[in-house]
Amino acid sequence: STQSTEGDIFLIMKATLAKLNTFLESRSGRDKGYKTIQYLLKIVLYYDEQTKFLTKYRTWDTNLKPKFKILASTISTSRLMYRFGSSLGDLQDFLDSLQMEDNWMKYLSIVESVVNFLSDYYDSASLLVRLFKWDRFSEHIDFWCCFFWFWGVLIMFFHQLRALKDNYVEEKRARAEKTDHKLILKKRLLIYLTCTKCITDGIQAAYWTPLGKYELLYILAGISSGSIGTLLTWLKLN
Repeated sequence: STQSTEGDIFLIMKATLAKLNTFLESRSGRDKGYKTIQYLLKIVLYYDEQTKFLTKYRTWDTNLKPKFKILASTISTSRLMYRFGSSLGDLQDFLDSLQMEDNWMKYLSIVESVVNFLSDYYDSASLLVRLFKWDRFSEHIDFWCCFFWFWGVLIMFFHQLRALKDNYVEEKRARAEKTDHKLILKKRLLIYLTCTKCITDGIQAAYWTPLGKYELLYILAGISSGSIGTLLTWLKLN
């Protein structure tokens, strides 16, 4: 019995490590994990601007604030480099949408792929602006990146609402047929999480609107988006 228990623990640890390795190797897992860390650093820096607690309560290091700023900036640049060229995937989505059945969903998918392409294009351009210190283009690039990102998130949110409606219909059918509906409920959880992430992404993408004035809201949305994205990636590995 003891050997059996130890064997079960070993198998669970092995499966968990394999899952963790897959998570860290995935593009989404790394990006969302780094995003969470990036915005946690930003909330510390924001709080320090209000209270100067890094200066008041420093004990082991006298240069925490500049180090935190450098680390947050480095993570931000690393995420941009990691996403560089992702617009090619949007081109593939565009070609796929052209082959869809001719209805309103086809045209919405075409618009979505174009909007996502433009958002990723400006996202990649912002990396070049940062690397070559073309500061005069920075505000222009950030505006259009967030503008197209916002509309892409809005379309994704609409897709998730349709998926949620279909999910409830599917569950009703499964209950009527008395079949297992656990996978349906798990899928619903993923939809709810994705909808929540769309809202937090939308808040961040609305940086070009009056919402952009609220720095704390932007930072908290970044933490929430990164955390939910990390959780979604982990759950989808099962």
